[in-house]
Amino acid sequence: MKWEAFYAKFSACSIITPQMVYACGGHDTSLQVQMSRWVKSGKLIKLARERYVFSALYQKDTFSEVYIANHLVYPSYVSLEYALSFFGLIPEAVYSVTSVTSLRPIKYQTKAGNFTYRHLKKEMFWGYESQSEGMKEAMIACPEKAILDTFYFWRGEISQARVDEMRFQNLDQINVDKLLQFTEKTKNSKLSKIIHHFLLPLIHEEKKAA
Repeated sequence: MKWEAFYAKFSACSIITPQMVYACGGHDTSLQVQMSRWVKSGKLIKLARERYVFSALYQKDTFSEVYIANHLVYPSYVSLEYALSFFGLIPEAVYSVTSVTSLRPIKYQTKAGNFTYRHLKKEMFWGYESQSEGMKEAMIACPEKAILDTFYFWRGEISQARVDEMRFQNLDQINVDKLLQFTEKTKNSKLSKIIHHFLLPLIHEEKKAA
């Protein structure tokens, strides 16, 4: 398939796979070789095995890192440190898009960004919502679930000092009833302890000061 025909068919796609090209009649056996050449020439960026995006020069639409993260590994949703930063719950900028998936954990370092996926058991795979980008939807944990997902992966001693080290801010935006409902839904004693004994006092303190 020639570049012009390829671009005309797939320029509006966020992520392109060889299978998509085959489904549209691109049965050229040299397709993988051709796509590799387009990567080398700067027309495409390879994200992962059989996952490509158009380089900035050729993109018709701008796709956020959240949207790309959703489609790079499916099923997944953005959570953990990136989501906490996205909602302004921690002051630090996070430069790797952190997600959870029911599949195996994996990391991708690409020219389009760095993407980290941690395995979350299916019973915990909920609590995300849609962030609209024009006609496209990107899935990200709601603030309450992003907090729980973060604490879920904590290992070792849990203390107030360790929670304080997170430097949580803007906690007045947290829906306490929703947070407690989510905590109960996890049926996780560690999460219940962290939320009730260490985080809720911080939330109540900030809400009083607001």
